[in-house]
Amino acid sequence: MRAEALLPDLIRRAGRSPHDVLAGVEPALRALGFAPRRTREGPEAVLWTRGSPRLALSGHVDVVPVGEGWKQDPHGGALAEGRVWGRGACDMLGAVAAFAGAAELAPDAPCAILLTTDEETRMGAAEGALRDGLLSGLEAVVVGEPTGLAVGTAEKGVLWMRARTAGRNAHGSMPELGDNAADRLVRALHALQAAPLPGHHALLGRPTLNVGRLAAGEAVNQVPASASAELDIRYLPGMDAAGVERHLMQAFGRAGEAPGLETIGHHPPFETSADARLVKAAAGAVASVRGQPPEVVGFPYGTEASRYAPAGLDCVILGPGEPALAHTNRESVRVDALREAEEIYAALLREYA
Repeated sequence: MRAEALLPDLIRRAGRSPHDVLAGVEPALRALGFAPRRTREGPEAVLWTRGSPRLALSGHVDVVPVGEGWKQDPHGGALAEGRVWGRGACDMLGAVAAFAGAAELAPDAPCAILLTTDEETRMGAAEGALRDGLLSGLEAVVVGEPTGLAVGTAEKGVLWMRARTAGRNAHGSMPELGDNAADRLVRALHALQAAPLPGHHALLGRPTLNVGRLAAGEAVNQVPASASAELDIRYLPGMDAAGVERHLMQAFGRAGEAPGLETIGHHPPFETSADARLVKAAAGAVASVRGQPPEVVGFPYGTEASRYAPAGLDCVILGPGEPALAHTNRESVRVDALREAEEIYAALLREYA
């Protein structure tokens, strides 16, 4: 089934559950000769295969909450203005539908389609797919996140950390009798501003650090004995989480502070060489369909490539849809982009046949 026919149904199903989306994809893939293998436990991943593939097309079927302010029904899958509208149209049910369309356009090509159910929360399904050997024998993965059909070859690592400072309670009228943990935290965070993470990447720019959450104290008339900040750190390929933590602790030390650090989330960075077969094949497929070489880009956010690349699989990120529309109340994907994506994915399947 071609993408523009399948996608509206997937959007409607996504309003119920990712498992309902999997059920909606199944008849189309079975009709094209695919058979499924599933993870044994935990968040579900399904690998659909036909033949003996070396390339997987990878996508997630979960979506973020709807939010407010929509002009179209977010679970309607309406076709208007040359677009399919609804939550998940861009991120990334459009690519999932295009995978099925590509398999139909290249009926003799071996193909693997990997679908996961929890990318937007913890990526446990992708980890389970690796743990259970679903990707054994594969060489490369195309992650169909929205790129506007640019070829993504790198992404920043995502490291979420909680910094905690400790002090001593006192009455708010006598702060000299206490040790203000909030003051300690402020000094520590100022030290981070004065010591940005080093490095620069041609596609990804510089590392970033954002203070996303702050907490301190129990009452306005009390000196707080504890304080915490949650940090969103985006770091570059070639760095690792341990090196980032060392940099933070050195910066804190220069301010005379030593907060405790706790990792609360982590997706490592990845970068695929421009000389890799997958990158060249993806660029060639886009050029053959669109009539010009694609833009090669990097992304500041994490995708499931952060799980597959460390396992030794070459990865690119390539999908229909404008990234700026993902997670918004304007989420949609152009029908002509869906058609181009089908042809691009089909070309890649033939290349790896």
